Amino acid sequence: MGRLTLNILLSFAQFEREIIGERIRDKIAASKRKGKFVGGRCVLGYDVDSDNHRLVVNEEEARVVRRVFQRFIETASPQTVVAELKREGVKTKPRKNAAGRSPKEMVWSTSLLYRMLNNRLYVGEIDYKGNVYAGEHEAIVSRDVWEKARAILQENYRTRGNQSRKRHEALLKGLLRCGHCGCAMIHSYARKQGKQYRYYVCANAMKSGYAACALKTVSAGNIE
Repeated sequence: MGRLTLNILLSFAQFEREIIGERIRDKIAASKRKGKFVGGRCVLGYDVDSDNHRLVVNEEEARVVRRVFQRFIETASPQTVVAELKREGVKTKPRKNAAGRSPKEMVWSTSLLYRMLNNRLYVGEIDYKGNVYAGEHEAIVSRDVWEKARAILQENYRTRGNQSRKRHEALLKGLLRCGHCGCAMIHSYARKQGKQYRYYVCANAMKSGYAACALKTVSAGNIE
């Protein structure tokens, strides 16, 4: 009887936990559909108004965001933009943990830049599970600038994506490492004047800009 009672109580406790989780998820989904900010890490360009639970534009950071979008449209090169931001000492969004202390600052990289360029918050929208809703917050970049950046991103994905790279066998894939910084060398290729060139590029240079590594790239044919 004691074990039976314990199992009954555990079943009711599990049921209560699932009900609470379901209610929280429903509340978050309803808030997202209304365009509300429901918490989480604040992105560069916005601050959180704790009284009204809304995102407000941080003008100093918003200027950095607009410049990043504009420079990406002009250069179409994430490595170039990252290198410029690092060279000029532009800071990322300061963060604080639960204790109020600022942990190690995030470093500009191509992955961080891609997340920034794909974030619909900057155009005044909320993205939730594949659905897009109009947000309560003010947009930082215009729709025209957003569409231009998205078009360049899609073109980069088509021409430089992993599926395109898989057309060629990389003999040293997963084996070759950079002799300067020790990072893995990633197989890639480029086209120039109708001719295709294969090469291995340092992962550190690809992530943080070509100025981050003295080796940068090596010819795939020669080293293989």
